[in-house]
Amino acid sequence: MRFLAICPRLKKTGDSLHIMTGVGLFVLTLGLMQRQVVIDPVRRVIVVSSRYAWFFTRHREMPFSDVEAVTYGYEELSAGSSFSWNWNSLDSFIVGLRLVDDSEFTLFTFWGEGQFNNDGPFPDWLYFCDFALDLVGSQDKESRLLVDLLSKIVDVSVVPPRGY
Repeated sequence: MRFLAICPRLKKTGDSLHIMTGVGLFVLTLGLMQRQVVIDPVRRVIVVSSRYAWFFTRHREMPFSDVEAVTYGYEELSAGSSFSWNWNSLDSFIVGLRLVDDSEFTLFTFWGEGQFNNDGPFPDWLYFCDFALDLVGSQDKESRLLVDLLSKIVDVSVVPPRGY
């Protein structure tokens, strides 16, 4: 379900792919953070434009030859996973780039409602209402779509980020 996830928007314009900060995050931060990434296969360049605190902007251009791999990681942000046998996860998928100078650059993070988890001694059927009414966001599918597109356009492999 798309409304349960905070994800960037993807748009194809001509030959290039535009990835922009999603409306959900833009509204949540009151416009404090905004990022646009343009992947241009004709010029073979990735252009990242970021704006912080409404006024401070950064612009970075990376040729495809500087990209070693696309990084793709997962974090569970739910506090309940540490203190409970059953919880509803809060997913975070991180998409970035590993450059040839061995540095990593995070492009976007996809957040959203995850699955209900039961690691306790009681059977799953005891939590039938939690399973039956479990709503899951689209962050998993959308982040994977972006990773696959990036790796095909730039022609590099997908690796986990360092520290995962």
